Amino acid sequence: DAVYRPDRSENEERSAAQAHAGAGELPDAAHAAAVRASLASGQAAGQVGLGRDEALNRAADEAEAAAVAAAKAAGWWV
Repeated sequence: DAVYRPDRSENEERSAAQAHAGAGELPDAAHAAAVRASLASGQAAGQVGLGRDEALNRAADEAEAAAVAAAKAAGWWV
């Protein structure tokens, strides 16, 4: 199922999300928001920002908050 469960591995979470891609507007939006949050976090923490670029850190935080809101709207969060 697509509900977030902390006991699942990252690969299991990814597989669950991919299995539900195309399942409707809210799940699709949640999946897209999660991808955006992942990319933003990668930029903020990776070679680009090294965790010290305030603008990248802020963008990553905002993307993460949007992903959580979208996951809740899609019923993926318990």
